[in-house]
Amino acid sequence: MTIQIAPPRGFRSFLSVLVVLGCFSAEATPEAIRPARTTPASILAPPTGHEALRKQLLKRARRRRGPIGSGEDLSGLFRGPFYGTFLGANNQDLSLCDEQSPFVYYLPMEDGPSPLAVYFTGTLGNYDGWEAHLNLQRLAARGFVAAAPDYGQKSILCPFFCDCYAPKADCVSDPGLQGSLVSVLERDTLADTSLGFVTWGHSQGGYVAVLAGDRNARLTRALATGTANPGGLYPCMEPDVRPLASESIRFVIGESDEVTGPRQAADTSTDSGFIAQLASLTGQPACAASASYSCLRENGSGYYIVSNGEVEDGEADHRYFIDHDQDGESPRSLSDAYRLASPLPWSLDASVDWLTGACGDGICADTETSLTCALDC
Repeated sequence: MTIQIAPPRGFRSFLSVLVVLGCFSAEATPEAIRPARTTPASILAPPTGHEALRKQLLKRARRRRGPIGSGEDLSGLFRGPFYGTFLGANNQDLSLCDEQSPFVYYLPMEDGPSPLAVYFTGTLGNYDGWEAHLNLQRLAARGFVAAAPDYGQKSILCPFFCDCYAPKADCVSDPGLQGSLVSVLERDTLADTSLGFVTWGHSQGGYVAVLAGDRNARLTRALATGTANPGGLYPCMEPDVRPLASESIRFVIGESDEVTGPRQAADTSTDSGFIAQLASLTGQPACAASASYSCLRENGSGYYIVSNGEVEDGEADHRYFIDHDQDGESPRSLSDAYRLASPLPWSLDASVDWLTGACGDGICADTETSLTCALDC
């Protein structure tokens, strides 16, 4: 599996500035990406509905008294990884979706049509890296066909802002394009977006995850992490512009995020503060007035700002889920508060539960783990 190497901590802030300015794009992995290969649908056992699988997963979680984010063996709860290609955005002519682009995907264990989940990495992320696999496995274990595409996130020709993000999202989600990722998965697997279609993305991927609803009305939920609207640079993300309803989106960002904006989470006097940005993006102006770090609706949509005091290393930065006091980056470097049993809305399993609707429309509360919540709902 591909391992992403973290730069020295003091270097991250400088690197992040270059990323935001579009001055730097690099492969963040020491290994070569595994070659993409298309697995014919005929040799795959057809995936089916996920209700029985979800019950099996929850039964295991209760018996072991730990959530699936705690390092348990999930190999019996999904199939994969598999590989394929779709027609992604042409970064020299964004009106075209004709770039052969690889993706990795997992299938649920049971046979039959299944809902679809798509995960988008950040600018320096690897669609085939450990973070993508970690998230896809959990989504597939919930009964989803789960895929992560190389959507042109590393392009230096058009790396940032709405004019770049929207076309990249179109080439992934537009069901009217024969070569889009959604079309390919619905053709070559038994992914069925009529049963559900959700997206999840970090940083640049968060913007693309939300904008995937511009061309696909079946998108029901989007989770955007490390994503906001610094300086109003992303008007396409505002509720009065994007088609995806605010009630279908959850934004999560670290209090000390050094990439998406300045460290002014509690600043409600200017548009530069995260609270003001997220209150606007989620259509909740009252949250800005109250300077709330947590503003989630009854159905779990809205925003959550991870405070520095909630993470082990004391700095909830752009990658708030990583404990930077650990050496390198791997599943072992995930923050315990993110990885282990936790009802916090920003933890791994609570995030996946909300995205996949494991607790229906409710927020998990007063539970020992996010998974036991699904048993109570």
